[in-house]
Amino acid sequence: MSVGQTISMIDSQLRVTGGIDYTLNFELPRMLHARILRSPHAHARILKVDASRAAKLPGVAAVLTRDDLVGDHIDPYFGLIIRDQTPVALDKVRFVGDPVAAVAAVDDEIAAEALDLIDVEYEELSAVFDAEEALKPGAVLLHEGVRRIIPGRPDVTARSQTGTNIVHLFKQRKGDIAQGFRESDEIFDNTFDSPAANHAALEPHVAVAQVSDGQISVWTSSQNPYVVQRQLAGIFKVPMADVRVIVFTLGGGFGGKLNCKLEPVAALLSRKTGRPVKITARRNEVFLLGVQHECRVKLKTGVKRDGTLVAVEAYCYYNSGAYGDTTPNLISRGYAAAGPYRVPHLLMDSYGVYTNTAPTAAFRGYGITQVVWAHESQMDIIADAVRMDPLELRRKNILQKGDAFSTGEPMPEMHYNELLASAAEKIGWNDGPLVMKKGNKIRARGSAPSSKAWPRRRHRRPASSSTPMAA
Repeated sequence: MSVGQTISMIDSQLRVTGGIDYTLNFELPRMLHARILRSPHAHARILKVDASRAAKLPGVAAVLTRDDLVGDHIDPYFGLIIRDQTPVALDKVRFVGDPVAAVAAVDDEIAAEALDLIDVEYEELSAVFDAEEALKPGAVLLHEGVRRIIPGRPDVTARSQTGTNIVHLFKQRKGDIAQGFRESDEIFDNTFDSPAANHAALEPHVAVAQVSDGQISVWTSSQNPYVVQRQLAGIFKVPMADVRVIVFTLGGGFGGKLNCKLEPVAALLSRKTGRPVKITARRNEVFLLGVQHECRVKLKTGVKRDGTLVAVEAYCYYNSGAYGDTTPNLISRGYAAAGPYRVPHLLMDSYGVYTNTAPTAAFRGYGITQVVWAHESQMDIIADAVRMDPLELRRKNILQKGDAFSTGEPMPEMHYNELLASAAEKIGWNDGPLVMKKGNKIRARGSAPSSKAWPRRRHRRPASSSTPMAA
C-alpha cells in the first residue's frame, strides 16, 4: 500500500455478491417463526385476550399474551430512558399497531393464520394525535402513574411530569427576551411543521432468540447491542452476563435500531417453547417500530433594520408518539432553535410529548433537522422583508471564532464564514438570479448553516457545518 493508492472496503466483494451475513438470513435448527397481533385502535383498554383457538391450530408452538408477563419471574417494562413499554400490551393499547399478542409457529404462514384466531375485546378510548393538543389541560393521558425512569437521569426524573403527557422538557434562557423584542425594529412570528418520516433501511427489524439453561442469546439487526442486552437482562431479571447479543453486518439503521423492538417478544416466545424463534418485521410493520419525530417549531425573531438578530423566542414540540424511547435526549436539540447565530436574547422551551401515534426513534440529524428547517426558513423570510441578500444576512449574524454559543459555551474554533463562502462559490451564488422560472419549472439556490452537538451532559461542543442547497 502506498500514498494515493485506492483501497477498497474489506467486505466490498461480499456485499455486492450477496455473500455477507445479515440477521435477516440467519437460521437455527428447529427454529420457529413469529408474528405479532397489533391493535386496530389508537387508544383502547384491553378487556379480554383469548388465545385458546390460536393455540390449538396445528403447527402453533406458543402464543404470547399479557398473561405471560405477570409474576415474580419477569419485569415486563423496558425502555431506553423511561421504561414505559412492554413486549405486548398489559392494560391498554396506545397507537394503531401496538403489540397485543404474538404467535410462534413452524412457519410464517401458520403464525399469520393463528393471529386471526386470537379474540381481543377492547374498550375504545379518546385519543390525541397533536403534540400541542396533548399538552392542554384535560387532554387524554397516555401513561398514568409514576414514571419508571432508569437510574442516573435526575434531569428526566425532574422534568418528565407525571399526570401530563410531557415526556421531557428542556429550557434555555439567555439575556432578557422582553428587552430584546423592545430593541427590535421588526419582529417575525411564524410556525414551521416537520412531518414524521421512516428510515426505510433495506434490512428491516429482525431478531432471532434462543433461551436455554438460563442463558439468553439474541441475534439482531441492532445498532446498540449493549442497550438490548441491558433491557433483556432487566425483563428476565438475570445478570447481563447471562445475555448474549450478536449483531452481523447491519443492513441499514440510521438511528431507527437503537432500542429493543422485536427482541423481547422473540426471547419470551423462545423461553416458552424451548426452541429458537425468529421474528421479522414486514415492510408495513417497520413504520410502526419507530419514525423520525414530527415537530412543530414556533419561532419569533426580533431584528434590527440592518438585519442584525436581537432576540429569538422558540417553542419546539417534538411528537414522541406512544412511548419515550430516545425522546428525553433528543428534545434537548431545541438548543439549536436560534441557529448558529449571535443572538443576545433567547428564550427556548423544547417539549417531548406523548401522543397516540406510532413511536419515534432516533433519525439522522437527531432532532436538529427539524429546528434547522425552522430557523433557516425564518432567515429567508427575514432576508426578503429587510431586502437583504440571504447569504449576507447569514454571514452578518454567524458565529465567529471566540463567540459564545447560545448555551454560553465559548467557541474557540469556528469556520462558518469559510464554509459559507465555499458553498456559495460551488453553487454559483452570484451567477445570475437566485430563483429562475422557466415554464412550470423553478430552479433556485440556497445555503443553510446548522449546528449539532452531543447532549450537553457529555460536555461536547457544537460542530459547525454548512450545506449548499440547489433545487
